[in-house]
Amino acid sequence: MVPLKKILIASVWVSYFAFVTFSAAWAETISDKLEVIELSNIGSAFSTVTLENTYTSAVVVCTPMYNRANSTSYRIPIIRVTGITATSFQIRAQRFSRWNDVNQIQLPARATCLIAEAGEHTLGPLQLGAGTRPVNGATHATNRPMDFSSFTHFDTSRSFSIVGAVQSNTTYVPSTVAFNDCENLANPAFNSGWTDGACVSRLTDKNASSANKTAWETIGYIVFTTGSGLFSTSEGIFSFDGQIGGRDIAGVLNGARYSYATSRQLEYAVASQNSGHGNNETVVGLQGA
Repeated sequence: MVPLKKILIASVWVSYFAFVTFSAAWAETISDKLEVIELSNIGSAFSTVTLENTYTSAVVVCTPMYNRANSTSYRIPIIRVTGITATSFQIRAQRFSRWNDVNQIQLPARATCLIAEAGEHTLGPLQLGAGTRPVNGATHATNRPMDFSSFTHFDTSRSFSIVGAVQSNTTYVPSTVAFNDCENLANPAFNSGWTDGACVSRLTDKNASSANKTAWETIGYIVFTTGSGLFSTSEGIFSFDGQIGGRDIAGVLNGARYSYATSRQLEYAVASQNSGHGNNETVVGLQGA
């Protein structure tokens, strides 16, 4: 019998996407155009991560994970990716400068990264679209519309969401991203369906210089159909769950985290902020139940 493998994509609203695998490997090849990697030794300087696949144009989306199951003593780090090649990328952990308790960021940091070849992918009931977009600005006020016109084979009658992250290092300034409905920051992307689209904002360190705040960085994103199910590739059988979570997250600073119920137990997950309620720096992190 082929073992079932599980994955999660997830995206206040928060979108998340996840997979499940029953493998002890740190890296899991899902197909020749998609893989997931769990990293547990991320420091404050860039280090190189080797990919399982070889890509023409890889899109890398990483989400930080809490190191301790019940700790409220450590802030979640920002995970920064750059230097993406056909077979590797570079990664480091950062913090916003207003977080004066620098020692409260636990290093080495952990993260889960979902890597996809740019373009459209159909895996059974799951449809994915990966790409990049240059974004500048420092707050939700610099909201930028996304262009998905190259995704021509999607079933646009279905529900979609999106996850993403900064995947360049034009400046040292810590940056995160938030997606949302273009007409109303308080609503998630694709709020009224595929044709409603999505906008993206880059949220930067409030203490950064004006030049660094307005510098252009590249955002990597992965659009996905929401829901759960199974698909198979030459690598095995996979279970997935991709959803929009609750609107309000009870996780300001290091308070109580917000719990999301998934359709099944999952092994890997990435997530992104998917609405805006102000212009403060925010970091979405994950912690397993």
